[in-house]
Amino acid sequence: MPKVEIYVVTTLQPAAQRVAQRSAYAARKLKLSVRGVIENMHHFTGDDGKTYELFGAGGGQLLAEDLGLSLLGQIPFVPALRAGGDDGHPITVTDPDSEASVEFRNLAERVIAQGPARVYRQELKIS
Repeated sequence: MPKVEIYVVTTLQPAAQRVAQRSAYAARKLKLSVRGVIENMHHFTGDDGKTYELFGAGGGQLLAEDLGLSLLGQIPFVPALRAGGDDGHPITVTDPDSEASVEFRNLAERVIAQGPARVYRQELKIS
């Protein structure tokens, strides 16, 4: 049995949610553990400080509920995040206090708090 855990990543558009849902169903058919949903491009914070939901709202939560999973994170739409990914300079390094960096840290904490879906060899447990 593979020792793989799957996190479904979606955007807010219904078409993306359907693709993510099919991915989760396929993973489950392969007996892979699907652990949670992550919503990408959740919102954009403008220079005016207002939050804009460019692609709609609530889709990640609906998908999570449909799959019986938790919505673990909502990553904001930040141009520097994309640029850093393209040029190999992660936003968590270049701008650690940014909204996206904070959400990535929160997401990592939620994933860690879940613990493994299954402990395969107890003697290998990290304490």
